[in-house]
Amino acid sequence: MSPGTERADMLAGEGALELSIVVVSYNTRALTLACLASVYEFLSGPSFEVLVVDNASSDGSEQAIREEFPQVAMIAPGSNLGFGRANNLAAQHSRGARLLLLNPDTEILEGSLEAMYAASMRSDHDVLLGGRTFYADGRLEPRSCCGNPSIWSLFCMATGLARLAPGTRLLDPESMGRWQRDSVRDVDIIAGCLLMITRRFWDELGGFDESFFMYGEDYDLCMRAWAAGGRCTLLPEAKIIHHVGASEAVRADRMIKIFRSRAQLCKKHWHGTRAWIGIRILDGWALGRMLAFRLVGLASGRFSRSSQTWSDIWAGREEWRGC
Repeated sequence: MSPGTERADMLAGEGALELSIVVVSYNTRALTLACLASVYEFLSGPSFEVLVVDNASSDGSEQAIREEFPQVAMIAPGSNLGFGRANNLAAQHSRGARLLLLNPDTEILEGSLEAMYAASMRSDHDVLLGGRTFYADGRLEPRSCCGNPSIWSLFCMATGLARLAPGTRLLDPESMGRWQRDSVRDVDIIAGCLLMITRRFWDELGGFDESFFMYGEDYDLCMRAWAAGGRCTLLPEAKIIHHVGASEAVRADRMIKIFRSRAQLCKKHWHGTRAWIGIRILDGWALGRMLAFRLVGLASGRFSRSSQTWSDIWAGREEWRGC
């Protein structure tokens, strides 16, 4: 009997639901409340529950959520578990046959989750579903999905080639060209800000790899899903507003976490010489930006903040080298 079947049998005796919605919160009180309000306003159809893991927020998030949404299953571990581990914890306490991972800085739009649920029910395959994400001003936010990372894509980002020709397949390959996410398409990576997966496949994959504290865990999950014979599919009818990066205010800290997650992906999925090259590209990325901003800073004080930021990122390189 597979782990998914065992879990399904166990849930059958516990008042199983059709869908469990998981939100991991960290110092995003107002945004998390808006996210939850959108879920309860617009989701109808499947029986569902909402579970929120609050990663030891200091802005009163836990109390505010308990007061405004007493129907939410609140999990407060008392420390910051990181994104992947917190989602895994919520999944262990959930009762849905399907899981929906939803960022706290998102708001769902009408009909979106019903469309995802219906598509998941129709699928004959193990599939991870994602959707379209938009900035608050209505512009498409293209990072709801992307192509697999490669040595070439990492090099293009590190050298700035991707910025010179954004959206091109040659120099910005992870962006998947200028496709507007307006058609159903299988993709390499579905972003964790909006991701639906069956309980059975989640259990089969073992959920998120908890060694990824924040960033990269969705890449890793999708790469493992493809390797296990599954698929990742973008569904354009599923739409959310994404207030990007609201819980990460300090850019240097955020970039160090991103570099670490990239290094972890290199070591886990590339191995050997390929992984070594990937880490060296990350080193060159940070060192090159630091030196460049120092040089231009000599001519203009406008770049002193950027120079300091990249100096901090370079100083924190052991975070990704030793991951």
